[in-house]
Amino acid sequence: METELKPCPFCGGPAGIFRFDSDLFYPGCSTPMCHGCADVNFGGYPTEEAAIKAWGRRAACPECAAKDAVTLAAIKEKEVANE
Repeated sequence: METELKPCPFCGGPAGIFRFDSDLFYPGCSTPMCHGCADVNFGGYPTEEAAIKAWGRRAACPECAAKDAVTLAAIKEKEVANE
């Protein structure tokens, strides 16, 4: 059974399992500026394990991955400049 979330396929950032006023678990990216997960609906799952398994099978669309790679690079560049 998978227990660890893989990085986001869109931006490479950390992933998480979220709950929104329901009994369902939603896998998604934890990076605020990632647009890929908003473009793809992973849906809600009845258990955290099911959400992790579904997240492990996801794939990035090339256009989303390219857009988010540019966005993530800009975020990292800004973070480095602010250090």
